[in-house]
Amino acid sequence: MKLLDKDWFRRHFLVTEEIETIEKYLEKYPKLLTEKFDNGQSPLSFVLNYPGKRYRDLTEFVLSQETEIGTNDLVGLGRCEEFKQIVEKDPDAINRPDPDGNTPLFTAIMGSSRQESGECVKTVLELGAERRLPNIIRNSLGDEVSFQPDSELVEELLDLLPKKWGPKWYNDDVGIKNRMLFAEIYQIRYLRHEDSIESRTP
Repeated sequence: MKLLDKDWFRRHFLVTEEIETIEKYLEKYPKLLTEKFDNGQSPLSFVLNYPGKRYRDLTEFVLSQETEIGTNDLVGLGRCEEFKQIVEKDPDAINRPDPDGNTPLFTAIMGSSRQESGECVKTVLELGAERRLPNIIRNSLGDEVSFQPDSELVEELLDLLPKKWGPKWYNDDVGIKNRMLFAEIYQIRYLRHEDSIESRTP
């Protein structure tokens, strides 16, 4: 696994392999989960901003390695009050992106689906976060926004999505049908992803 020395492969490895597999390689690569990538992004931040509820356990595993927790990571971990305290001292932090370009708002949205709570998303918005995101990031938000536990929050966040996502899912019969179809597609894609991982497990 010499490829683990390569930045791009280490990113791929972290989000495609099971925790047990990652753990096996820690002896040879002790900084696998703590050493920053070439652009300065930390493995923790990378995992927090990667879509999928299955990465909840991976997040806990990365945290167990005594990794450094960045400012934006706080909202991804549900530590809203700590983030709020930082923004009160450093107002620019509310929109400051991490090395991969993820803003606190995006990280909060990604974290909220795993925590099944939109509290940090609300906190970030209340603190004055810009309600806009780069297109390349907005295209990753569909799954996370549609499954927010707070329907009012969904309505607010849908405005961040590209127009291609269609009518709002809570307004009418068409919207409801679209949401049901979206949920079905999401579930199929998730199951296929899980089957793919299982097929690679010895």
